Amino acid sequence: MKNFKQGYKDFKVWHTHKMNITFHFLTSIIQLYFLYLFIINFNPLYILGVLLIPFITDSIGHLIEKNFGMVLLLSKMSKSTNSAGVNGFYNFCYRIMLWWETSFKK
Repeated sequence: MKNFKQGYKDFKVWHTHKMNITFHFLTSIIQLYFLYLFIINFNPLYILGVLLIPFITDSIGHLIEKNFGMVLLLSKMSKSTNSAGVNGFYNFCYRIMLWWETSFKK
């Protein structure tokens, strides 16, 4: 598996459009919300939401950026669910970091 910094560089290559970055950031926020709901209500459907929401919101972001097919191909080649070829936690962090970096850039 790639180290954190190299994975973030690879992640940034495929996430350049502001709307795509925003959709990816929302993915992480919605996942945290579903995790919170799971802890409070202990309903397994919320865990399903945590697992499935990235496939919906990230897909919308990549369709907007018009690189959906390429990202799917890279994911398949890296045997991962993301184009950076990293684990889900790193990917979760990358979404937040990239949004922060692009939203508050001077």
